[in-house]
Formats: sequence, structure tokens, C-alpha cells
Amino acid sequence: MLLLRWFDRRGERGRIGYISAMTAVGSDDGDHRDYVDVVGADVLPDEPEGLLALARDCGLSLPEAKERMSRIVGSLSGWPERAYANGAREREVTMMAESIRPRLEAVARAARSAS
Repeated sequence: MLLLRWFDRRGERGRIGYISAMTAVGSDDGDHRDYVDVVGADVLPDEPEGLLALARDCGLSLPEAKERMSRIVGSLSGWPERAYANGAREREVTMMAESIRPRLEAVARAARSAS
């Protein structure tokens, strides 16, 4: 017997919206992709309102969505140090920063904005 707890379910509240990295970059099983492909498929700095709309579609209130966005920004704010600690080189961190920093800043602004 196999018992599973689906990560995308919230009991009576329904499903949690998500897409896989493979879906985000339009890959098929077995395709070779790297971090840059995934980041390139992520939200652009001028699209944090789209994240708020998605959150609403997933059943989150505006305050809940903004609070979660703030938590995510806080969790990811130390990403360069974690990248270095995991063996990333300066050049790699610089390349990642070009995509990550503007997106984190845009999400942080949206999380702080008035309703």
C-alpha cells in the first residue's frame, strides 16, 4: 500500500497553483536545461502584479499574497552568499544576479505597495 500526501492540495480549500520548471521553459523529459533557462522563464520585473493576480486565482487574499511575497524576498535575499557557499564562482553569481536582483526588487516593491 502506498500513501501519498499531494504537495499541491490544501484539503477543502482546493489545489495550490504551480507549474514545474520543465513546463516554465517548455522542455520535454530528457531535455538538457540549466538554471539560466529556468530564470529566463520566470517573472519579469514589470510583472509582479501578475503574481498578485495568480495568488488571487489560487485563493489567497491580497494581504496573504503580499505577506508571502515578503517572506519569499526575505528568504532569498541572501542568495549570493548561499551560492558562494555551494561552490558558485564570481562569474556565475554575477550572471545569476542580472536576473535575480531585479526580480526580487520588483516582488519586494509589489509586496510593500498599497492595495
